[in-house]
Amino acid sequence: MNKMTLLALANTLLLAGSIHASVAAPVQVNITGNVIASPCTVDTANSNLNVTLGDIPATELATAGSYGGTAQTFTIALKDCPASTTKTVATISGTPYASDTNLFANTGTAAGVGVKIKPNAAAWTDTSVNPNQSTWTQNVNSTTHAVSYVFDARSFTSVGSINPGTIVSAMQVAFTYQ
Repeated sequence: MNKMTLLALANTLLLAGSIHASVAAPVQVNITGNVIASPCTVDTANSNLNVTLGDIPATELATAGSYGGTAQTFTIALKDCPASTTKTVATISGTPYASDTNLFANTGTAAGVGVKIKPNAAAWTDTSVNPNQSTWTQNVNSTTHAVSYVFDARSFTSVGSINPGTIVSAMQVAFTYQ
């Protein structure tokens, strides 16, 4: 073979090899995800999602630092938790009462009144349930696959001399599962 033919053949092979190499570059695909605990269902038949404080005489809220009315117990119940879910965490939040950020604000017409929420078994001095994202962890019953959070609610004034009006407050609860 002549020198020119060999040079042309070498260039052709070199060119063909470089074209093939640039087309065949590998690509990596990264796949990620999380396996999470399945949610429980809010048991509306066994939950009190509307708490009524009832009629509270204004005289009970005449003095700063006093509670008015009778404590109202309410339950947030969860059911149908998967067998793999052993705990639930309730994160509680809301708008704080201006005079005491451990209480929930009243957006009704009775100014100067907040709403105190506490665990059912706790004393009224307990401030662990507050609108600043407090958390509660409960174990799920392994037999019934259910769990309940039980609280008490009551009106409170830090200023006293309350005029008659309405009490309206809200507590948001978000659940995570373990």
